[in-house]
Amino acid sequence: MSSGTSESLAAARLINTRCDEFELALTAGQSPSIESFLTELPAQERETQLVELLGLEEIGRASCRERG
Repeated sequence: MSSGTSESLAAARLINTRCDEFELALTAGQSPSIESFLTELPAQERETQLVELLGLEEIGRASCRERG
């Protein structure tokens, strides 16, 4: 496996882990800061993470509206 491939895989795993953590915080009724979930990623991966987190946030907010 090339260095670029392993770096991409590591970034994808980190994005997935951070999305899971963000989703858990949302389902626990917290209001996590998207910005705090972007800081661990290299700059080139932040856009991907941001898109994923915004999608999760929208789903979380919609779910709260349905319950409330």
